[in-house]
Amino acid sequence: FCANDPEHLLHAALLVAPYCDAVDINLGCPQHIARRGHYGSFLMEDWPLISSMISTLHKYLPIPVTAKIRVFPEAEKTVAYAKMVVEAGAQVLVVHGRLREMKGHLTGVADWEKIRLVQEAVGHLVPVIANGNILYHEDVERCLEKTGCAGVMSAEGNLYNPAIFTPNHPESWRLAEEYLTICDELDTKIAYTRGHLFKIFQPCLSIHTDLRTELGLTNSREAMWEVTRKLKERLIKDEEDSKQRGESFEGRVNDKGFPILPHWVAQPYFRQPMPPQDQKKSEGGGEAALTSTKRTAEASGHREDEEHGPIVKIKPSKNKKVKVAPSICNDAKCQNSFSPKCIYQMCKGCCRLHQRARDQFDCPSHPINSVRKDKQRLPRVDSQEAIGLVALEGMFVNPQDEEVVTHHDHGVQQEQEQPEQKQERCLIL
Repeated sequence: FCANDPEHLLHAALLVAPYCDAVDINLGCPQHIARRGHYGSFLMEDWPLISSMISTLHKYLPIPVTAKIRVFPEAEKTVAYAKMVVEAGAQVLVVHGRLREMKGHLTGVADWEKIRLVQEAVGHLVPVIANGNILYHEDVERCLEKTGCAGVMSAEGNLYNPAIFTPNHPESWRLAEEYLTICDELDTKIAYTRGHLFKIFQPCLSIHTDLRTELGLTNSREAMWEVTRKLKERLIKDEEDSKQRGESFEGRVNDKGFPILPHWVAQPYFRQPMPPQDQKKSEGGGEAALTSTKRTAEASGHREDEEHGPIVKIKPSKNKKVKVAPSICNDAKCQNSFSPKCIYQMCKGCCRLHQRARDQFDCPSHPINSVRKDKQRLPRVDSQEAIGLVALEGMFVNPQDEEVVTHHDHGVQQEQEQPEQKQERCLIL
């Protein structure tokens, strides 16, 4: 689970507890949605909240609670963080050896040394699992030897090579056929299946681009089976042609030391680094010189001066809008931001309730067109109170006299009975 509220997390965990062996709290998600929702790795600075969530589950769940974390830039803080998570009640600890900022094109290399330090600090208390840099099957043994952890986890590497925990390098079409068979049995959604096939076939689709387009247009598993069949035939032929030419990939590595594998086998995907962004440098006179690395002068069609090199066209800079932090609604119980044009400085819901309570419908930002001013309106009541009135309406019974005179005044029930009769009233549930 991802969460930021101990009580809500416990309610959710209790729903799945009868059907699983453990509940894991993901404290390592670095995505933007985690930033907006305030969960995952964006709780790393709120140790009391993390401790409360883990300890609540550890105390009230009938099954174990585990946690996955990311590391801090400082090794000492990472170790202290891991100790806090274990002391709170986590019975398995997964350590992703990357910082919160290391994602997408900035993923970089995981720090196995910090994982080793965590293993030395809490490994005698709970099993520690290492995560990061698992690209090939050989990396599993290297990671265990380097970190001393009890296990290894793979996330993205497993998507491109689902057989990463088995030796050798299986052909991608074999994995695709096995995957499609499972999808047929479990009726997997087409979009999920297509996305996973793109990852499994990633090395060969850059060569057989026509089938890449065909796979992108598939809308049924039958069509995906057909694309897989076509790719299988081509990849088998590519492998046979390679053997006839006497090509060998044994021991071949690239400039970074990674194995060079043929395109017909499953292999990891390496994110290409983003090109350097345009940088502005102010020099004498206050004039800004813009150097562009996205396109060369030759590619952009500009002429080249023999003495000074390529002449790059400088685009005028545009003033960026400054983001203003949202202001909180004037209602003390509301945490939403109010509309800038609201005369009461409230959010939409609170503003309309405020207008109804004052019987003045004068906010241009949140007009109430569905309510006529000449008609009587319902009084403002608490939402829970209103739900209770609807649910309990007609459920009051007087044991001495079952006839209870009621009437409705603007939708609110009132009972005409004596005080002593009200004390003897029973609520049937």
